[in-house]
Amino acid sequence: MLVGALLFPTTPDTAHAEETGTKATLTINPVLSLGLDSAVTMSVQPTSTGEFTSGSAELTVSTNNETGYSLYLSTANGKATLDSINPATTTAIQPVSGNVAADGFGANTWGYNLGKDAATDATTYQAVPITATAPQATTAGPTLGDGALAADTYNLNFGALINSDLPSGTYTNTVTVSVVANPAYVPNLTQISNMQDMTTEICNASTVGQTNRLTDTRDGKLYWVAKLADNQCWMTQNLDFDIPAGGLTNENGLAAKTDIPDGIVWDSSNDYAPQATTTGSIFFSTSSTGTYSYDPGYYVKSDPDGYDSYCDGVSGLNSSSCTSAGWVNVGEGSGYTALTEEQADSTSSGSLTYEVTVVDEQAKTYDAHYLVGNYYQWNAATAGTGGTDVVGEDATDSICPKGWKLPTPNNSNSGSFGGLVGSLNSTTITQAPYYFNPSGYVDSGSLWLAGNEGDYWSSTAHSSASNAYLLYFYLDNVGPSGISLRYYGRSVRCLAR
Repeated sequence: MLVGALLFPTTPDTAHAEETGTKATLTINPVLSLGLDSAVTMSVQPTSTGEFTSGSAELTVSTNNETGYSLYLSTANGKATLDSINPATTTAIQPVSGNVAADGFGANTWGYNLGKDAATDATTYQAVPITATAPQATTAGPTLGDGALAADTYNLNFGALINSDLPSGTYTNTVTVSVVANPAYVPNLTQISNMQDMTTEICNASTVGQTNRLTDTRDGKLYWVAKLADNQCWMTQNLDFDIPAGGLTNENGLAAKTDIPDGIVWDSSNDYAPQATTTGSIFFSTSSTGTYSYDPGYYVKSDPDGYDSYCDGVSGLNSSSCTSAGWVNVGEGSGYTALTEEQADSTSSGSLTYEVTVVDEQAKTYDAHYLVGNYYQWNAATAGTGGTDVVGEDATDSICPKGWKLPTPNNSNSGSFGGLVGSLNSTTITQAPYYFNPSGYVDSGSLWLAGNEGDYWSSTAHSSASNAYLLYFYLDNVGPSGISLRYYGRSVRCLAR
């Protein structure tokens, strides 16, 4: 059972209130109870043609496990026969072959069947397995009432056909019954709400094509995510997280919600501390260890694959040349609203700024997959773990939400840009289900090629301490392992760990 709680300190109305949060988790272990009659005794007066007899035991299983259980049977000695307790008797009662009805038993054979009641009891018998490799019964989960354990009662029936060729005496074997709790329930990505809820198990439980819009609990912003063709879960929208003054600390609650190790913070105590809060003004930095980031506001491009329409060398997307190139301000007060999930699912990604009818009014909408997001220097994207010491290997941390990470560059492995987009062209990479954005990049205090080129940081440093690898695309080119100076400001996409 999961209990979620947000704990907020109380302050006087006149004081500045700081908010933080924690999640309380209570795990209830599954309970299993198994009851079985201790012995089944069958007595038979054999005839020359064979006499069939049967006996049964009542088997009861109780559990509170939400995914139910699996029930296994096997002989305890690894033999399929009923053997005489008299060591001088070498003959044995053999197991039936296949599934047979009571009137289909061969001479001197035995078998079992399992059912819950007379209406569902099996009418055919089979040999008791010598190993418990396959479940004989499974349940999807109990229906509990008044806190009581859900109980299932089975009839475990044994049958044998004996003729007078077999020496008299007692023949026996022990049948072991075991019950195992089924694996715990794991939701898929459509059943979670927050970016920080994502786990490897949740991604594995999801199917390719599933998509959802999740909240980053660091700032409440929403992001589209999807399980894509490389069998990995990706953000299908650019990261838009603003690095605050002071960095990511336990005091502001952001360290535990970011892709850095538990108990670690990113602040002035680190070698490559965040140099400033994310700003709305383009930074000027040529430092390979720079950790600046730039927030251009809420913009989408009306034709993301229209590479001929772009703006270059500008101070922001609000410049007239960017407006002429199709960049649209969809921020607060613009009159635009994001498409709903249903609208986004049913809409071609080629045209973003179109109108949908709401009641009798026309409402301007946009596809949030294409929000431009922020631009980060590589050491900001790697939460200060790139530095100049990391060369030719992956930075350990990232600015991604907890449970997510930066991709690696070009290789065939899933979890890399190459594994995801290696077969795409510059048109398909901007379309569903990928939605990569030709957002351009920041250099020398200006925004360049906004609308003409897409650039996304990987986690991997180049062998040169001043460079790192990235995904880039423009016109007819898609390069999953481009090389860029670390001080450039690039976009960020994360994938689930």
